[in-house]
Amino acid sequence: MFGFTQQERTVILFLLFALIIGSGIAILKMRNPGFAPELIPPQNQRSEVDERLKRNRRASLNLIQRKVNINTASLEELDSLPGIGPSLAQRIIDYRSKNGKFNKIEEIKMVSGIGKKSFQRIKGLITVGEQ
Repeated sequence: MFGFTQQERTVILFLLFALIIGSGIAILKMRNPGFAPELIPPQNQRSEVDERLKRNRRASLNLIQRKVNINTASLEELDSLPGIGPSLAQRIIDYRSKNGKFNKIEEIKMVSGIGKKSFQRIKGLITVGEQ
């Protein structure tokens, strides 16, 4: 077959087969838009991903701008800390309301859900007073 080796003929046949299959799928998609829908996440999943990206962006800005004062921070500010979601941020606020201001940043470990690992992640990002 035109001076090709057996291996080259196999590759050429495979490529022709792939071209024919690909063309068939393209024709099916044109005639039937419901065939092989794109892998786009549903709208609600996209918004969750967008929210996580916003939270990470806020955490990055906090690193650059200033530390979060855990005695005065809002839910959104606490939520921007890495590893601190909305429910944990609310627990910090509730603890602060019940027990008064934190005197040292280490006292945040007294809040349920914040252990040594969580504290290690945020200790450079938080303060209990002026910077």
